[in-house]
Amino acid sequence: MAVGSSVRAAPRVPLVVLPATTEVLEPISGAATVAVALDRLSRLAAEPDRRIGLDAALPIAVRECRRLLVAQTCAGPVDNGERMPADFHVHEYFGVRRGKVSARDAAVHATAIVYRALVDLGFATVDGNDIAAEATGMRLALTSAGAKGKHENGPLVDYRPDGDGLERWIVTHHLYFLFNVRAADHIRLAIGALGERRWQAAAESLRVAAEYVRALTAAMAHSAALSRDYYRDVVRPTMSPPAAPTELTGRMQPEHRAYRRGLGALLDVLDQPYDELHARSPALATAREELLDADLLDIERHVCVADALVRADRSLVQQERGSENAVATLRQMRHQRAARYRPLVRYGDPLLSYAD
Repeated sequence: MAVGSSVRAAPRVPLVVLPATTEVLEPISGAATVAVALDRLSRLAAEPDRRIGLDAALPIAVRECRRLLVAQTCAGPVDNGERMPADFHVHEYFGVRRGKVSARDAAVHATAIVYRALVDLGFATVDGNDIAAEATGMRLALTSAGAKGKHENGPLVDYRPDGDGLERWIVTHHLYFLFNVRAADHIRLAIGALGERRWQAAAESLRVAAEYVRALTAAMAHSAALSRDYYRDVVRPTMSPPAAPTELTGRMQPEHRAYRRGLGALLDVLDQPYDELHARSPALATAREELLDADLLDIERHVCVADALVRADRSLVQQERGSENAVATLRQMRHQRAARYRPLVRYGDPLLSYAD
C-alpha cells in the first residue's frame, strides 16, 4: 500500500529501484575493467599519500563505472520507478522503490547507485579504510548487463552528484540499502546451504555477507561526512514534521530490518559455540565469526556517527524527558549484541554475561 503524502528529501536525485525479491547476482563478468578499477581503489584508498592512492584510483573507477552504466542503458528503456508507489515513508523520503523488476533493470540501478556514490567520494572527507571497504562492496554488487544499442541519456546516466550535503545523505543511503539487501541475500544462501549440510558453501556465503556488512558500515560513514551544524540545520529537519509526515529513524529502514532478520534466522540454526562449530567445520566457524565481528563493529561505528552528528541529543523518536539519548540507546544495543555473540566468537567481550 502506498504511503500517501510523503515527500522526497532530494528530488534532483533520481529514484532507485531495488527488487522486491532478489536472487544473488554474480560479481562482474562482462565488465572486467570496472572490477579492476574498484579493486585498485580498494587497495590504494588507504595509502598515506592521498595523491598516490585515492586521487589516482578514484577518477578511473568513476570513468569505468559510468561506461558500464551507459552500456547497460543501451539495450532499451529501464524502469525508473516513477510509476511504482512507495510502500514506506522512509522509502519516499530517500527516493527508493521496491518492486518486481527484471534482472537487467536491477543491475542498471545497482550500477547507478555505485556510480553516484563513487562520484561523491571526490567531494567527501571519508577515511581511506572506509573507502576501501565501500569499494569492495561495490565490486561485489555490480553485475554486467552486456547490452548494446543506441544510447539515450536519461536521469540514470545524466545526474551527477556535486557535493551537496543533503544529496550526499540520499545517494549514500541508496548504497547502504543496496549493501543491506546483498548481505541478507548471502545470509539466506548460507542458511539454505546449511540445510543441505554443504558447510563449505555456507562458509563462503557468510564470508561474502561479512564483506557487505563492512561495506554498509563504510557507506554509513560516507553518509555522515557532514558537519554537525549542517546535519542539525539542514538534514535532520527533513526527517520530521512538517517536512516529513512522521519522524523517520533508522529502525524504519526495511532493507536493514531484513538483514537483521536474516542474521537472527542464521543464529537460530547455527548457534553452536565457536569451539564446537570449529570441530565440525573450521571454515564455517571462522566465517560466522567474521560476520558477527563485522556486525558488532557496525553498531560500534553507529555509536560514533551518532555522537559526531548529534552528541547528547535524543533521537527523533525519543521522548524529550526520557532517560536515554541516541548515543546511550545505541550503546545498549551494542552491549546486547556483544553478549549474544560472546560464545560464538573467539574474542568476545569478557565483561558481558547477560543479554538484557
